[in-house]
Amino acid sequence: MKRWNAVRQLLPGSNIRRSYLVVGLGNPGPEYQLTRHNVGFRVCDELARTGAGKWMKTKYRANLWLGDIEEQPVALLKPRSYVNKSGHSVLAAAQGLSLEPAEIIVVHDDMDLGFGRLRLRSDGGAGGHNGVRSIIQALNTGKFQRVKIGLGRPPDNVDPATYVLGEFSSNEQPIVQTAIHEAAAAVQTILAKGMHTAMGAFNVIDVADRSS
Repeated sequence: MKRWNAVRQLLPGSNIRRSYLVVGLGNPGPEYQLTRHNVGFRVCDELARTGAGKWMKTKYRANLWLGDIEEQPVALLKPRSYVNKSGHSVLAAAQGLSLEPAEIIVVHDDMDLGFGRLRLRSDGGAGGHNGVRSIIQALNTGKFQRVKIGLGRPPDNVDPATYVLGEFSSNEQPIVQTAIHEAAAAVQTILAKGMHTAMGAFNVIDVADRSS
């Protein structure tokens, strides 16, 4: 079976193979748009703005963008299930686009990472993130790439679930926007030069320290 038959059906006449699936984690709906849990969605939106492509009709229980980024054919996926059930959409897209787990890049928030820090990994466990756990369970492996954006831990009197569903403060907004921009640049570097190079360039970045 030829790879990317499903994509060719979506783009008639195209012989381009989509070589990466970039998944941004978040919750659907305008009420969640600016919450901490939705930074993955915002990175996908930034990548779509800088790439050459378009958002398709809802497919794989997600919003799907197809195009080219850094001269690489890419699919961007924003699951329309809640974060904790993201695995269903990722599995459907991976199967529909005939992709291996190593060809998937998941962008998500991380409470155990300092606010404004980026952390890139070529594989790993869930790290306490239920959306990542859902993807691992659906794919039956943790061997997919990750770009993490640090939220920092919530205050002692704030429940973690409430914290990730809250919006950033006005003081945090400039740092978050820069972190989203840097995370998108990290994905672009993975696409152009590979994860090893991207890790060397972006794992040292702490947006909060640089902005202070």
